[in-house]
Amino acid sequence: MKMERKKRGASATARSQAVLSGALCSGERAATSAPGRGRVAPLGLKNQSRVKLNIVRCPPVTTVLIRRPDLRYQLGFSVQNGIICSLMRGGIAERGGVRVGHRIIEITGQSVVATPHEKIVHILSNAVGEIHMKTMPAAMYRLLTAQEQPVYI
Repeated sequence: MKMERKKRGASATARSQAVLSGALCSGERAATSAPGRGRVAPLGLKNQSRVKLNIVRCPPVTTVLIRRPDLRYQLGFSVQNGIICSLMRGGIAERGGVRVGHRIIEITGQSVVATPHEKIVHILSNAVGEIHMKTMPAAMYRLLTAQEQPVYI
């Protein structure tokens, strides 16, 4: 997708138009490259007459599959208020795709968005077999639930 602008801040305008047109969805990231440079640069290029906007698919929700044979195996991560705080290297959670800084949205098909911390810990500590979880970056969760406002620069 190419958009031409002669004003300063053309990339921000291009990004805004992409969002408004539906070409850029929540969870996708945009990067621009300046002609002749051959590298990706952050949005906000100055004094460029042409901006190339590349849409990178990056869905906000990540699906995780933890295989826990029985209760003797540790899950290998810690959670605080639904957010994954730390991860044991090489543990079954890391192998399953768990990421630090992600908010747990769902555990085995059950939404845990408004679930108290103690109940999330109880569900996870008693789960055995294949544990399917859906997570998303905590910052994205806060933006989508209007707990935080984006900062425009």
